[in-house]
Amino acid sequence: MGGGTTDADAVVEVGEGRPCDSCDSFRPFSPSGDVIVWVSCTVGLATCDVERATLTGTVWSVSRIANDIHSVEWARTDGQWITYPRSGVDPFSTDICWQPVAGGVEQCLELPGTQAYPTVAGGVIVFSGVQPGQSDFDIFAYQISTNRMFQSPRRRVENS
Repeated sequence: MGGGTTDADAVVEVGEGRPCDSCDSFRPFSPSGDVIVWVSCTVGLATCDVERATLTGTVWSVSRIANDIHSVEWARTDGQWITYPRSGVDPFSTDICWQPVAGGVEQCLELPGTQAYPTVAGGVIVFSGVQPGQSDFDIFAYQISTNRMFQSPRRRVENS
């Protein structure tokens, strides 16, 4: 595991069941509860890695699935896919990446601007994004199986 301490560290010690009630607030679990993902950072948040724990019977297996993502944001899973943001050299440009829970090659949406706060369900990644020079975030959905992306229409909300 990475050099940081995370709630998922408790999973390895507990061995079965959910490690803490507060973990539900940031939803690192798959719907069935047999996959947990989290971001583990070194001291000073200089390097962050995405880690995964999978439950087989009553034993959790922990592995690192993405190194040096330069992001302290969360990772999410639907039990089949894991998604997380990855920052590159430019700290103002973040991409959404994913890979299968069972293992495989990382894939990323390389879009201009910043994409953040991904979540995944049924093979669809939903995230927010802002284009360079803009200040308002839009909501996007990306369907992994078809390689299709959708953008929610922008609505202006007026104070009354």
